[in-house]
Amino acid sequence: MLNINILTLMPEDFKGFLSSHIVKRAIKNQTANVQVIDIRQFVKGSFRKIDDSPYGGGAGMILRYEPIVKAINALKQSETFTILMSPSGQTYNQAMARKIAHTYDNIIMICGHYEGVDERVMNYVDLKLSIGDYVLTGGELPSMVVTDSILRQLKDNLKASSLEEESFDHFLLEYPQYTHPREIDGYRVPDVLLSGDHKKIEKWRHIQSLKMTKRFRPDLFKKYQSISIDEKNIIDRSIEMTEDKQKDKHNFDLSDELIYRRFMLINNSELQHFFHEMTISEFIVLNLILKNEKNDPIYGGKTYLSDLAESLHRPIRYVSNLSRQLQDKGLIIWKHDGDGEQGTYVMITDDGKKLVEDHQKSTQQFYSHVIEKYGQQNMIKLLDLMKQLDTVITTELEKEKQ
Repeated sequence: MLNINILTLMPEDFKGFLSSHIVKRAIKNQTANVQVIDIRQFVKGSFRKIDDSPYGGGAGMILRYEPIVKAINALKQSETFTILMSPSGQTYNQAMARKIAHTYDNIIMICGHYEGVDERVMNYVDLKLSIGDYVLTGGELPSMVVTDSILRQLKDNLKASSLEEESFDHFLLEYPQYTHPREIDGYRVPDVLLSGDHKKIEKWRHIQSLKMTKRFRPDLFKKYQSISIDEKNIIDRSIEMTEDKQKDKHNFDLSDELIYRRFMLINNSELQHFFHEMTISEFIVLNLILKNEKNDPIYGGKTYLSDLAESLHRPIRYVSNLSRQLQDKGLIIWKHDGDGEQGTYVMITDDGKKLVEDHQKSTQQFYSHVIEKYGQQNMIKLLDLMKQLDTVITTELEKEKQ
């Protein structure tokens, strides 16, 4: 169960939030517990002085070091992640919500107030967070925002399908939604949503997500254009175009950009067939484990889940589930060396090694044959045409905005 402790000067501000549906459901399902603590509890003296003027002069008051550190030490366990809510922190996003929710079991959030906190408190803080480029009276509202987004990521707090289609996942905004009636004030629900054809509906929704992201969040749209980076990396690592490949600029284009675009064009069912009933995610993990065994003999072939999660930029629970699937297929073995969660590691089996090697050979042969039949110069011209097509599509999307 995830424990979230919020340190604040304004505990009364949280009354409504603690009664909200998402918090009550988390507590009921025992997926999380949220506790709000008044920092003044850790101040000595009848006046319970929590702030003081800054050294060097300046406007406003600063939260004192001693009561905050006392509060942290009173709540801190062996593995606790401490966050300071501050406008000068990293900007919070959905990826951070997922990572925090699936990586840590104990979280302390400190709500800044007045002109900030004594800088020496940062020695006890793991992450400084901001929810945007603006200043609020205190960190209370930001801490509620962060807590809500984290609780949404925990199992059973929301339907799995709701999480899968959240805005900002895969760098796309969510598609438009409609409900009854079908037509009102001359505005109709798009016919495709009434067709009952789930494939057409799914395609329409994806296109709408692209349009909305392109129009309202061009910064996210740029990130979306690299969505298949994992697929590109798999091929980039495992393939050699030819035995005597010359590593010039053209060959770099072919081994990198062409392969990336190839995987952008084929659908998931073809991918799974190409990878012999194996998912892309499973293949990435298996390939990384084998690569680690070959290149890093220090741990005797062990690949720790914590290192694997860091390499994939994914929560450790996500990597754990993938590893379990690979173990069920007999491709890896799962062991523990007694050092807590950090001590869980995996090792690839002979069947796993053979599968990766077979994949590498098949992809090498596939692309070598394509280049041999089509010609290297033709491939380079094709890349240029693809770039021109990208420009045309982008221009048309821009027109639809106007």
